[in-house]
Amino acid sequence: MPGPAFASASPMPPPGAAAGPVEAEVAAPAGIVYGLLADAARRPLYFPSAVHVERLGSDGVRDELLVWSRPAGPPGSGDGIVLVSERRELDAARRRVGCAAGTWQVEACAADRSRLTLTGGRAGAWEDVRELLALAAHWERLDDVMLTFEDVAEVAAPPAVTYACFADRVAGRWPYRVLLPASGRIVGKRPQPPDGPLAAHTGCWRVDADGLARVRHSVVLRPAALRALPGAPADLGAARRIVREALGRQSRHLLAAVRRAAQEAAGPRS
Repeated sequence: MPGPAFASASPMPPPGAAAGPVEAEVAAPAGIVYGLLADAARRPLYFPSAVHVERLGSDGVRDELLVWSRPAGPPGSGDGIVLVSERRELDAARRRVGCAAGTWQVEACAADRSRLTLTGGRAGAWEDVRELLALAAHWERLDDVMLTFEDVAEVAAPPAVTYACFADRVAGRWPYRVLLPASGRIVGKRPQPPDGPLAAHTGCWRVDADGLARVRHSVVLRPAALRALPGAPADLGAARRIVREALGRQSRHLLAAVRRAAQEAAGPRS
């Protein structure tokens, strides 16, 4: 399936300047494109700059978000993750999202095609949405392209000890990490090469109050590059199994190491 076609209604502005109207036509229904734009929780899977998003409150029209974003440039460049608060206004009937990046408007061109327009946006906002449009073009098989799974282990140690062991082992392996100790979570994102089999990869490491340790991976597969995976899978079903097994094996090894370290640090329980 061909990717989305991009068309700029005006020249790109200089860095930091407000962008004029920019639009693109994508081979996906308007409802699909709007749904992806409105889904704040999954933004890190198709906005390259987003590492993690937390919703503070929502009434269905107004969203209050906390957004952790990575700096521009390759991993390791810049000054680290930036945390900002964001307010959005959602208009599902008109398929419009208003936020600091500008106003996104989705219009139906046909049953299976739509047009996305950004007005009043800041420079860089349009570049950040290109992965979303590429994903939307696979709208008929989004459930196959996107994959989330979790592995769990019981740890006989205080949650704070297990959390510290998670943090020690995740450090250095994920260039972009967010520590959320109040909720027992660590979240992270690994940048992917533009021609690799994974378009996006995020992780979450969580310790529950009852001692359960959890590792969750979320990935977006790039259908055109599946044969770069081990075994050169010929279809999405085989690719999903390969990715699930490979990342699941890593998760199980990590959970075993964390359990040993946490239980040794905690000592025997009475």
